[in-house]
Amino acid sequence: MKFTCDFYGKKGNLLYCCVQYNFAIHSRCAACPRRLKVYHHNHPLHLTPSLEVHQSDSPICLLCVRKVDTLYLYYCSSCNFVAHLYCAMLYWNQVYINLEELKEDDPELHQSIDTEICEVKKTALGEDETKIATEIKHFSHKHNLKLIVKILNNTKCNRCVQSILFPFYSCTQCSFFLHKSCSKLPKIKQHPFHYHPLALNYQQASFFCDACA
Repeated sequence: MKFTCDFYGKKGNLLYCCVQYNFAIHSRCAACPRRLKVYHHNHPLHLTPSLEVHQSDSPICLLCVRKVDTLYLYYCSSCNFVAHLYCAMLYWNQVYINLEELKEDDPELHQSIDTEICEVKKTALGEDETKIATEIKHFSHKHNLKLIVKILNNTKCNRCVQSILFPFYSCTQCSFFLHKSCSKLPKIKQHPFHYHPLALNYQQASFFCDACA
């Protein structure tokens, strides 16, 4: 489903949606934790609907000092600290929080995860002989996909429609390409801001992300 994320103003076609209630969320937004901590603030920030932030004007992101015009943001109610979703998600802004603590605080984020990926063949690579799936069966394609180790020019991932970058998988029988990162997106995901499980959808249609639009 093609849609436009108002945060970046760019089109994409990877999203999770609930067709019954016309709820759609960008795959990156679906990965946003409900709580995180940034270097620039002493307290954890919570994922919050913009309407719940009590400010007279449009809230200002205190990380990039620009207006926040998205439906969700990160917020500290004690200090009235506001941050864009993706400003707070930037790795150089984040402070490490124990993942086990996050699981206890946010159990909904760890429910209804269904990847439906079958690793057909694994090979040891590198000096440490780390095993990596060199051939997989993925729910998005009818043929097995093989890991490609060479760079291809003018080729796009069939799922995120971005230029293909290593590592990626390819079908030897047809021109189908899939980023390794895209292959790991779960087919079904439970998100805390919607009651129903959300399905990853690749079909052609117009949707807006309810989190960042």
